[in-house]
Amino acid sequence: MSTVFRGRDTVLDRDVAIKVFAASAADDTELRAQQREARLLAASSHHSVVRLYDVGVDFLPDGSPRMFLVTELVDGSDLRVRLRAGALPLLHAAHVAYDLAEGLAYLHASGIVHRDVKPANVLLVQHSEGRRPRVKLTDFGIAMRNEQLAGLERSETTGTAAYLSPEQAAGDEITRASDVYALGLVVLETITGRTVFPGGIIESALARLDRDPVVPDDLPREWLDVLTAMTRRLPQDRPTAAEAAETFRQILMAEIVRSDTADPLGTASRLAAVHRYAVLAPGDDPDLDQLCALANRLLGADGAVIAIADEDRVLVRAAAGVPLAVAARSRYVDGVLEDRALTLPDVGAAVGAPLLCEGVGAYASAPLRTHDGIAIGVAAVWSRAPRPFSDDDVATVQDIADMAMHEIELRRAVRRHLVPGRRGAAAL
Repeated sequence: MSTVFRGRDTVLDRDVAIKVFAASAADDTELRAQQREARLLAASSHHSVVRLYDVGVDFLPDGSPRMFLVTELVDGSDLRVRLRAGALPLLHAAHVAYDLAEGLAYLHASGIVHRDVKPANVLLVQHSEGRRPRVKLTDFGIAMRNEQLAGLERSETTGTAAYLSPEQAAGDEITRASDVYALGLVVLETITGRTVFPGGIIESALARLDRDPVVPDDLPREWLDVLTAMTRRLPQDRPTAAEAAETFRQILMAEIVRSDTADPLGTASRLAAVHRYAVLAPGDDPDLDQLCALANRLLGADGAVIAIADEDRVLVRAAAGVPLAVAARSRYVDGVLEDRALTLPDVGAAVGAPLLCEGVGAYASAPLRTHDGIAIGVAAVWSRAPRPFSDDDVATVQDIADMAMHEIELRRAVRRHLVPGRRGAAAL
């Protein structure tokens, strides 16, 4: 029904997202729906909800109107894309669940029911502060106020099949509890990495009328209780979004304590991945060196490096340009585990910057992330003088990191399929 473009606000000098509705969606019913979406977004102001900046109407050559919305640009991927790489760690899942529950609680208190809570409508904020992952709920195309829901035909089913509540699938009354059920399915998917009710539209929609979602019984008790409660079949048996948000707040605090106590920087899972990929062996690596040289040429940088984080050191696997002195392990590892790229246009103004040495003026890095989402190191570039990094520059650094990780993944795949002792096996 629409296409979202990246745009530039030339008055306020900022990047924005522009949602342009399809010309085929310009009948009276759809125009009213588009106007409703704009009004609902305009009435919402919360850190977990995408902000509306402006709305307008363009006219096609035949004179028919085409509406567009201008919103904040969330510079990251969405949860659906992220989950293709596998489930989130419980700490990350707790951050996501808390943010979404808070956002829904705010909407519900404002009299708004979203009706389409799903991973594709959850945007990941790439440049979040510190180690706190943030998410934003988007796409209010079928959202409605409570009084509008009361006038709906009971037989009307709207939403995405895999995330419908039982009452939506049955064509019964839709309430705020329907959003809570969908949120429960989304959070469950972040933990397991699997869609709870997969399949075709009819198969998926009707499955929840026959069975309840399976919540893994090896989860901590607080997770088990809240997800079971949120996905109960009867709407009146589910917690409110505000109650779920408070529960997830407590779960998040428990997960932070658990993480700090058991594995403060994700060391165990990272080390397992590092050793699985066998990337700690010393020696030259011409292929990765070539990637560093490519990064230098593309970005006009003075140096580039591909580095792996071990338990108590940082191993530079490849480099081009000026040799790099590695900073303290604790700060470096903390930077590696960020789920984002890092840019420091002026290193002199930054404190505790990772992977820096004297004479570095600007720095940009992106994580080397395995297919199951574990950061094992970084690809980084730096310049002697301070310099800005554009969005394209950041994307290039991430591309270099992805290419390096692809090479590492490919080597592992080849090693696993080579017969030991055959020619070439030792080199790999």
